[in-house]
Amino acid sequence: MAYIPEDAKWYLADIVEVITVEGDPRNVVHTNLTLIRADSPEDAYRKAIELGTSADRSYRNPAGKLVTFRFAGLGDLNVVHEDFEHGAELIFSEDVDVDAATIDSWVSSKEDLAVFREAAPNPGPDYRAADLVEELYERMRHPKSGGGPETIH
Repeated sequence: MAYIPEDAKWYLADIVEVITVEGDPRNVVHTNLTLIRADSPEDAYRKAIELGTSADRSYRNPAGKLVTFRFAGLGDLNVVHEDFEHGAELIFSEDVDVDAATIDSWVSSKEDLAVFREAAPNPGPDYRAADLVEELYERMRHPKSGGGPETIH
C-alpha cells in the first residue's frame, strides 16, 4: 500500500461520470477531482464511492430528451500529505528520463491555463436541465427590481 501519513485527513478522488442524452450516440464523460475528508484510505474509498453514486440522476433537457448521469467509478484516489495552506503540495507525479521537448509540451502558457481560457460552447449533446433553462429565461424576461443579485443589467 502507498505511504499514508498517520494524521492524513484529506484525499483527492477522480470521480468519473458518464452523461448520455436520449437519441444521441455520443456520450460526455466528466472526471471530477473531488476533495474527500476521511480517517483512512478505506474510509476515503467508501466516501468517494458514495459521492459518485449519489450524483446518479436523470432529467429532461430543453428538447425533452432524457439526460442520464451515471457514476462509472473512480479514476484514482490519492492522499493529501500536507495540511491545507498556501503552497501545500496536494499530489505529485514522477517521470524519469524525460526529454526537453516532452517537458515543454507539459507546460502551458498563461493564456492556455484553464482559468484564463475563453469558455468554449459545448459541442456535445445538450445535457442542460430544462427546468433550470426555463427558470433562467424567465428571470431574464422578468428581472426583479431593487439591484439585488437577481437583477440583470
